[in-house]
Amino acid sequence: MGFESISKPNTQLVALVTQLLTIPETATELKVSHWTVRNLIKDKKLPATKVGNQWRVSVSNLNDYINQS
Repeated sequence: MGFESISKPNTQLVALVTQLLTIPETATELKVSHWTVRNLIKDKKLPATKVGNQWRVSVSNLNDYINQS
Protein backbone atom coordinates (compact mmCIF):
# COMPACT_ATOMS: atom_id res chain seq x y z
CA MET A 1 0.00 0.00 0.00
CA GLY A 2 1.66 3.19 -1.18
CA PHE A 3 0.79 6.51 -2.64
CA GLU A 4 -1.15 4.88 -5.44
CA SER A 5 -3.89 4.06 -2.91
CA ILE A 6 -4.54 7.75 -2.22
CA SER A 7 -7.59 8.85 -4.14
CA LYS A 8 -8.90 12.25 -5.09
CA PRO A 9 -10.38 14.31 -2.24
CA ASN A 10 -13.98 13.51 -1.40
CA THR A 11 -15.79 16.33 -3.20
CA GLN A 12 -18.73 16.20 -0.80
CA LEU A 13 -16.39 16.63 2.16
CA VAL A 14 -14.55 19.47 0.43
CA ALA A 15 -17.87 21.19 -0.34
CA LEU A 16 -18.97 20.81 3.29
CA VAL A 17 -15.74 22.27 4.65
CA THR A 18 -15.95 25.26 2.31
CA GLN A 19 -19.43 25.95 3.71
CA LEU A 20 -18.06 26.28 7.25
CA LEU A 21 -16.87 29.69 8.36
CA THR A 22 -14.37 30.47 11.09
CA ILE A 23 -15.27 32.89 13.85
CA PRO A 24 -13.33 35.76 12.20
CA GLU A 25 -15.01 35.04 8.84
CA THR A 26 -18.42 34.99 10.53
CA ALA A 27 -17.63 38.25 12.34
CA THR A 28 -16.71 39.88 9.04
CA GLU A 29 -19.97 38.76 7.43
CA LEU A 30 -21.99 40.09 10.37
CA LYS A 31 -19.83 43.23 10.71
CA VAL A 32 -19.30 42.56 14.42
CA SER A 33 -16.32 41.61 16.57
CA HIS A 34 -15.17 38.04 16.99
CA TRP A 35 -16.15 38.36 20.68
CA THR A 36 -19.74 39.03 19.64
CA VAL A 37 -19.75 35.89 17.48
CA ARG A 38 -18.30 33.87 20.38
CA ASN A 39 -21.05 35.19 22.65
CA LEU A 40 -23.75 34.34 20.08
CA ILE A 41 -22.40 30.79 19.93
CA LYS A 42 -22.10 30.53 23.73
CA ASP A 43 -25.66 31.82 24.17
CA LYS A 44 -26.86 29.29 21.55
CA LYS A 45 -28.23 32.06 19.35
CA LEU A 46 -25.94 31.05 16.49
CA PRO A 47 -25.50 27.29 16.02
CA ALA A 48 -21.89 26.24 15.50
CA THR A 49 -19.85 23.06 15.30
CA LYS A 50 -16.53 22.36 16.96
CA VAL A 51 -13.92 21.17 14.43
CA GLY A 52 -10.83 20.15 16.35
CA ASN A 53 -10.41 23.00 18.79
CA GLN A 54 -12.07 25.66 16.62
CA TRP A 55 -15.69 26.68 16.26
CA ARG A 56 -17.14 26.76 12.74
CA VAL A 57 -20.43 28.26 11.61
CA SER A 58 -22.20 26.84 8.60
CA VAL A 59 -23.23 29.27 5.89
CA SER A 60 -26.75 27.89 6.22
CA ASN A 61 -26.89 28.63 9.97
CA LEU A 62 -25.45 32.08 9.41
CA ASN A 63 -28.10 32.85 6.76
CA ASP A 64 -30.84 31.58 9.12
CA TYR A 65 -29.52 33.82 11.90
CA ILE A 66 -29.40 36.85 9.60
CA ASN A 67 -32.92 36.23 8.30
CA GLN A 68 -34.44 35.93 11.77
CA SER A 69 -32.70 39.03 13.14
